[in-house]
Amino acid sequence: MGATVYTSWDVVVETVTALRYRAGFELAKLFITKAPGNVTIHFPFEAERDSAVNNFLQRGRERELSLCDAVSYAIVSTRLAWAPCLSFDAHFAALGLTILR
Repeated sequence: MGATVYTSWDVVVETVTALRYRAGFELAKLFITKAPGNVTIHFPFEAERDSAVNNFLQRGRERELSLCDAVSYAIVSTRLAWAPCLSFDAHFAALGLTILR
């Protein structure tokens, strides 16, 4: 029995960018061409983007929240019904999301 894995497009973009600059183009290319095949990617709806921007502007400075974190929060707290998150990001827990490490 396997788990269903969801992510946002923003997380994919952030991951590819980190891989590109920290590990090189080939690893970034491998990730973007192979990894998403096993994952359901959610593109944020306009209301989720608006909510994320507002959350980022209100809480981003004090919590060092990224816009990507805010988009993920918007999707998890609405569309994914507060599903647990695989994350090493302390910001998710600070936002009230359930974290699996």
